[in-house]
Parts: sequence; structure tokens; C-alpha cells
Amino acid sequence: MILVGSVRGEIGLGNYTAYCPSKGAVHLLAKSLGQEWGPHKINVNCIAPGVFRSEITRRVFEDEAFNKMVLPRFPIGRLGEPEDLVGALLLLSSKASDWTTTGSIVVVDGWFTAAW
Repeated sequence: MILVGSVRGEIGLGNYTAYCPSKGAVHLLAKSLGQEWGPHKINVNCIAPGVFRSEITRRVFEDEAFNKMVLPRFPIGRLGEPEDLVGALLLLSSKASDWTTTGSIVVVDGWFTAAW
């Protein structure tokens, strides 16, 4: 099982008072279910995306001033594209992750949290 959280479930942010704790709850759900279902050989993990291009974030990507302010905080030098999620999803949905872990939060955020 792959749950979808957010980097905001790991790092709080002002004006996201409902969003951050709700994503943190998804992360803890993955950890709890991972412990509960692991003995039954059911892996439960969570991906925690950062800022990705989508219909919801279109205005963020189009705002040149915002990008100028935010992009330096991403060591990779850009915001996420949908295809950037593919590697983590393929790993967690394949046999390759059987020995990896269960109850993990896989952060996919252009190294943003590494620089936080």
C-alpha cells in the first residue's frame, strides 16, 4: 500500500495549519499500519511529495517572483514535475521494495527538506 502524504507532514508551515497536521497523520498511519500489517507481508509506505506541477499549483509555477524567491531553496534547482514521482512509486510498488522497509516516508521533494 502506498499512501500519499506531503513534505508539509514533516515540516510545518504557517498558514497551512490544517494541511500540515493532516499530512502528518497520513505519515503516522503508514508507520502504524506498517507495524500492524508487516507480519502479514503487507508493506505500507508513504510518499511525501514537495511542490509538483499540477493544475492546483499552476499559478505557483507561473509566478516569476515566487519562483525567484523559492527556487534557491531547492538544491536541485527546480520544482517537481509529475514524472519525478515515478521512481519512488515504481520502487514501492515492486518486489524491489520487499526488503526495503514498511512504514517509511519516502520524501520526493527536489532535496528541499535536506536544505531545511
